[in-house]
Amino acid sequence: MSTPALCCRDLEVRRASGFVLRVAELALDAGTTTAICGANGSGKSTLLLACAGLIDLSGGAIETDGALYHQGKAPAPSDMRRRVVLVTQDPYLLRGSVSRNLGWGLRLRRVPRSEQQGRISEVLGALGITALAEQEAASLSGGQRTLVAVARALVLRPALLLLDEVTRDLDREHRAAVVEAIKKSSVGGAAVMLATHDQGIVDELGASRIELNDGEIEG
Repeated sequence: MSTPALCCRDLEVRRASGFVLRVAELALDAGTTTAICGANGSGKSTLLLACAGLIDLSGGAIETDGALYHQGKAPAPSDMRRRVVLVTQDPYLLRGSVSRNLGWGLRLRRVPRSEQQGRISEVLGALGITALAEQEAASLSGGQRTLVAVARALVLRPALLLLDEVTRDLDREHRAAVVEAIKKSSVGGAAVMLATHDQGIVDELGASRIELNDGEIEG
């Protein structure tokens, strides 16, 4: 049996009001896509933030490829977090152009300069936003910001790709492009987990479905 790309055991997140997330076990294999579904407030975004190593854990631990990734206080160690990329519902973009935003993570990961532009051009083309390459990120609409955030994640070719309602503000054409890009990322070996209310995208991706209710997995 292969080692899961991500494994959560006895995961708990507690706030002043009480527990907001309790997951006894959740394992994601490389090359698979998992959809986290549930009503608003059910814990979907909290689960993604925990798996990204960005919020404190009140209990339990998260492993990647069999190695301890996150336990206790956030953030998880930066060398481990570089294997994991999260796109939030309201993504933060850096000042400057779209291309600069995509290049930032590549530079941090010391991707050779000769390779960076090719990867940026490939991802922008796949999402149908090549025309935005030199546009200032601050001038983008909500849907465009989401597309750039998805592109910025994909260009890093992460081992674990976490997506929070990324099709929410997209038109049909760009939604289809994002779906195809997620499929390609999974085929390339990434473990993908997305929180969504969009049952259509669950079916289109052939994703395994997990239902969260009051911070716990049903079934």
